[in-house]
Amino acid sequence: MITVRNLAGILLVAAACAALAGCGRGDERDELSAANVLYERGHAALEGGDFRKALRFLGTLKARFPFNPQTRQAQLEIIYCHYRLNDQDSAVEAAREFERENPRHPNVDYAIYMRGLALFARQPGRFGRLFRIDYSRRPVLTAGESFDAFMQLTTRYPDSEYAADARRRMVYLRNRMARYENHVADYYLRRGAWIAAANRARFAIDNYHGSPEIAGSLKILVKAYRRIGLDELATDAEQMLATNFPGEQVDEEQRRRRFFFF
Repeated sequence: MITVRNLAGILLVAAACAALAGCGRGDERDELSAANVLYERGHAALEGGDFRKALRFLGTLKARFPFNPQTRQAQLEIIYCHYRLNDQDSAVEAAREFERENPRHPNVDYAIYMRGLALFARQPGRFGRLFRIDYSRRPVLTAGESFDAFMQLTTRYPDSEYAADARRRMVYLRNRMARYENHVADYYLRRGAWIAAANRARFAIDNYHGSPEIAGSLKILVKAYRRIGLDELATDAEQMLATNFPGEQVDEEQRRRRFFFF
């Protein structure tokens, strides 16, 4: 039997619970409002080209509200800010973090693309090409990592809006890496390290299918095999050269061709 005193106690507890629930909802509303303000200010700064200011707001949002719905988008914009500030290491790390934490996010293709783009940004730029700097003699640095990121994007998300640009950059990177292998192989060839020259040329042929630089790789391979005394293999390589690159000859003195896509 519920007495008046018991009923009063029940009502008091119910009121307290309602008050606590109300406070919880208020806290949630305050948190959501604060997160929205941080995101809006960060996004506005990004749109205005103030990427350092954008990073401050978006970074604060990520640190204070890691589980807020706005934070995922903020992470993507943080990647872009680092990229635009030429802080490629931070852009790559931010992209990897997003991929690791959000493998099924609908915009993970963008994170992969930006990782490839940040790594690609370390490759020779327009300035070097303008002044005819021979980058075939320079190490390829992060070209392989950039190529792998773009390959991951085009394989997993072939219909992504970023896939077409990724494929173009893959062509450039493949030629760049093949050209460098030829430079190293030629270095060995000129110093009489025939086996080392053949190995580097063979590596380029096996790994950079379709690159026009493979003509040079085959020429080096023919010369190296002849020096070693592997005439049958040299003849095979010469036939491959004639089949795939009509008009190219092993002993022709031609200026090194350069392929620039950007």
